[in-house]
Amino acid sequence: MERSQEATLPSSKLVRDNTELLVRRLVIRSRLAGEKEEFLLERHLIEYKNGKPIRAIIGIPTTGCNYARLNGACSMCGHPDSGLWDINLTDDTIIELFQSSIEKIRPMKPNSLGVYCSGSFFDDNEVSVKLKQRICKSIADEAWIEEVVVESLPQYITKPKIEAVQRMLGSIRLKIGISLETANQFIRSSVLLKKVPSLSYIKATEACGELKNVYSIAYAVIKPPFLTEGEAIWEGAETIHSAVMMKFDEISLEPLSLQSGTLQSLLEKQGHYDMSSIWTLVNILKLWQSKYPSDLNSITIKIGGEVYTPLPYKTFLRCSTCENKAFKELEKIGVEIDLPRISIDNPDGQCDTQCCTYIEPNPLEIREPNPSAVTQRVIKIINLIN
Repeated sequence: MERSQEATLPSSKLVRDNTELLVRRLVIRSRLAGEKEEFLLERHLIEYKNGKPIRAIIGIPTTGCNYARLNGACSMCGHPDSGLWDINLTDDTIIELFQSSIEKIRPMKPNSLGVYCSGSFFDDNEVSVKLKQRICKSIADEAWIEEVVVESLPQYITKPKIEAVQRMLGSIRLKIGISLETANQFIRSSVLLKKVPSLSYIKATEACGELKNVYSIAYAVIKPPFLTEGEAIWEGAETIHSAVMMKFDEISLEPLSLQSGTLQSLLEKQGHYDMSSIWTLVNILKLWQSKYPSDLNSITIKIGGEVYTPLPYKTFLRCSTCENKAFKELEKIGVEIDLPRISIDNPDGQCDTQCCTYIEPNPLEIREPNPSAVTQRVIKIINLIN
């Protein structure tokens, strides 16, 4: 059964509101069970591919996500358990730490730089206008940087703000990661607790599309809490299609990771959440390709879900054997993905994650999440945990 490019809200407002209240109860419990991560003021790392440095990431210690402070954090987000929330540094201190990271990264000269603030780069309450200017000037002075990636919620992204950053960066390519999470407004608002309407995402991609050398990236959560594997496959495919319809240039599929203090961490420890595997991603992409073949050359697909604040203690299930099999499956349908390859010393070919055997999902189980059914699962889990 087909659906519109964005899932319709449940007919009963009571279902939506009850689900949100119940999820918030579980989130409070998960926060209490978490442990604060000691926050390193100077944070940077480098990603390699075939032995070559391709991307650097610098975390800038701003005050963190202002949206979360005002509205409560999203249910799957670990930011409140980061020590970042307890600090308040001056712009001068932040730029000193940023420049120190640049100096340490410079000898490797990766051409792409991610500048992440555990929130929204374009929210002036998190990253002041003057701090943005100083960061961009520092980047523009480094000839080896060809691309900069920042992240922001869509409501803070406007054409004038992007243009101001572009003026400082010059010819450097700018990519903006935007947390779409899911095409389903009920799942996004009532389960993930990100109460951002789809119109905000459309306006943000329009602002990016009007400017040269600016690209938008949709972040999509893979397998949100309370969804079955089949529902997660359905939702993932629909979210990719919605990202295409919203004119995103790229989509990063983000399998939910386990971080201290998050809803998924609490549920997994209690036996109520199963991690996604690399085959979840394969099945999402196969369904998307079969339902929306015209989308195939319309968007670049990447796999993320491994670099967060605080760092996850467990990510989606895969090993080197899984990866090779997965790539072969995707080659059959002409889907190309950018997956950071892992290297596991596994001479016997045994899969450490016990998921190397690909099993076709039951088509009857691949279906759109039903809001009432999701609410009943939440109630059942609360009763079991209590």
